[in-house]
Amino acid sequence: AVESQGAIHDRSTETLGVSDVAIAVYRRMLLGALDAGGRPPGLKANGAGDPPLAVDSVIRGESWRESWREVDARRRAGSAWAGA
Repeated sequence: AVESQGAIHDRSTETLGVSDVAIAVYRRMLLGALDAGGRPPGLKANGAGDPPLAVDSVIRGESWRESWREVDARRRAGSAWAGA
């Protein structure tokens, strides 16, 4: 059996609040990328998306602000694109 999510909702009549500013900005970014003939942010040429990055670490006796920066620097240095 195949189920559908239903009809596509008409967002042109939607009333967004102050806390929804990021949603409106992101929608404009997506539309701008598509209008320019490009790809939406986060979408590779093959259509696959990247998962969100997470910087997880366990910290003992250190400042978490410094620790996550060090973890992120190590992650970036070990990535395939670091030398590009």
